[in-house]
Amino acid sequence: MDSTWFTHFTTNINYYADFMIELGYRPALHVESLESKFIVEQAFKRDIITRMPVFYENVDRPAYVTECEPFESAISGGLAHSIITPRFKNKDSGDINKLYYRIKELNKDVIFYDQAWSDISIWPEETPVKYRYRGVTFHLNKNTVIPSHYANSQYIDMLLDIISERGSAKMLDLCTGSGCIGVSCLNESANIRDLLVSDISEHALSSVNETIASLALMGKTARAIRSYAFDEMPSDAKFDLITANPPHQNRVTPAITDRAGGDPGWGFHRSLFAHLHERLTENGIAVIIENGGHHYSNAAMFEDMIRECGGRVELFKTQWIPGSEWYLIYLRAVRP
Repeated sequence: MDSTWFTHFTTNINYYADFMIELGYRPALHVESLESKFIVEQAFKRDIITRMPVFYENVDRPAYVTECEPFESAISGGLAHSIITPRFKNKDSGDINKLYYRIKELNKDVIFYDQAWSDISIWPEETPVKYRYRGVTFHLNKNTVIPSHYANSQYIDMLLDIISERGSAKMLDLCTGSGCIGVSCLNESANIRDLLVSDISEHALSSVNETIASLALMGKTARAIRSYAFDEMPSDAKFDLITANPPHQNRVTPAITDRAGGDPGWGFHRSLFAHLHERLTENGIAVIIENGGHHYSNAAMFEDMIRECGGRVELFKTQWIPGSEWYLIYLRAVRP
């Protein structure tokens, strides 16, 4: 086993776990195969991972681990807020979906952290792939974002509640990536009738256009455009709900598909805050997902930024996604 890769792999898991513990949440490792058992045993043997319980199924209790519990009873009993299943590689979207829904059936409040293996974020290969996520087949091309259940599915679930409560019909999803947020809301809500998604990545747009073309829209409309924030939007376009999973750090992004994401000088956010009021219907709102990791962002910082950008929108609510480092900011226009 490549020790450098293994160290990077376990460092990623430890970073996530430490941050969860700092927030008062309890993460756990899920061992369900000989592969994941081997990874966990090596990590505990080397004292690389020490602070998490291990939930196991389909295999014998892993060695070197002090705290072990059977998976189903541990999840049902609420012994952890988030589950990490370490694997070297996993491109089987059906397998990931099944695990996600199994966890949710056992305990709907438990997060599934499906970004623990190295290739989960970006599709790296030239050969396109169809990727099943929340009942939709997404078409992934090289350098497009792979839909993730971690945080994104919680975000989508919250959005579906908002859409139902408010009767939102027109939706814009900025920084759409593979389109999983906007397309999932369109597919799962009877209210959303008109969806526009945007991104600045040609890779992303190629992928999401293939996905949209394969949908059975049943009288609904969906389209994708290339735009930085609202720059290329039709001048008269207004929306009941605007969503985004934007870049989350004030830094230069080495590549457009860099999963950490960079927003130098908070340029995207400033453009969003300066023009959002022009793009919302009378009772429309924006619900944006942000990362509260170390040195990333916080709501107070965005409130200051909104004032600097003219104060035409109001940040009226924040909501943490339990078991994660992600939070939502709720915005509405300030009308004269």
